[in-house]
Amino acid sequence: MRGRALTRKEASDQLAARGIRLEGQAVYHLLRRAALEGLICFGGDSQGEPSYVLVDTWLGAGPEPLSEEAALQALARRYLAAHGPASLADLANWSGLPMNTLRRGWKSMEPETITVNVGPRHLSLLESQYSRSRFRKDASSNVRLVPAYDPYLLGHCDRELILAPHAARAVYPGGGVLRPAVLVDGCIVGSWNLKRYRNRAEVRVFAPRALATRTIEVLQKEVLQVGRFLDMETNLRLCS
Repeated sequence: MRGRALTRKEASDQLAARGIRLEGQAVYHLLRRAALEGLICFGGDSQGEPSYVLVDTWLGAGPEPLSEEAALQALARRYLAAHGPASLADLANWSGLPMNTLRRGWKSMEPETITVNVGPRHLSLLESQYSRSRFRKDASSNVRLVPAYDPYLLGHCDRELILAPHAARAVYPGGGVLRPAVLVDGCIVGSWNLKRYRNRAEVRVFAPRALATRTIEVLQKEVLQVGRFLDMETNLRLCS
């Protein structure tokens, strides 16, 4: 397995050849355990099937281990960089760790943060991000297509700051379903999906409200990036 990605079937064959019993869902659980232990991760698709590859092969050698205090501070900093402004409760909801544990890392970040008031809520934001945002000239130029269950979509207890109310049902329809989302300057404005044909693909965007012309222009560029990743012609389709 070392050095190349394997599909589930190929991984199963490798395990069976080493005398490992694979009844029932054993392969699924073995791969899941290896992923949780940080040994494997997803590689690229192989003939339409997901593949698995050793983390050190795919991502390179990992960093040196951190102390608990340094790790908690790094977690808080990285969380705020991706999800700020946010609260300690948001970090606990996102990470699944106890607030009492996280509070030490959160407090150690205070010299690097500012407090912003959103209604009755007092949220933290990295001061460096606030400084950069003051000089942005075109907020609508930040358009992203993020996948279903992306960590950004799961990063807050209250999604008021990142979700346009009219787009709630498009992305969060209920029943635990979380669809791929269209972000404009960090705000969820709709959902999207990918339709593959024989020689081309189509990104279908479902926005409950009409998108600005400038937003559509930048969205076209994002769709081109999807096409480059798929290595096939990919077009944008706006759906009502």
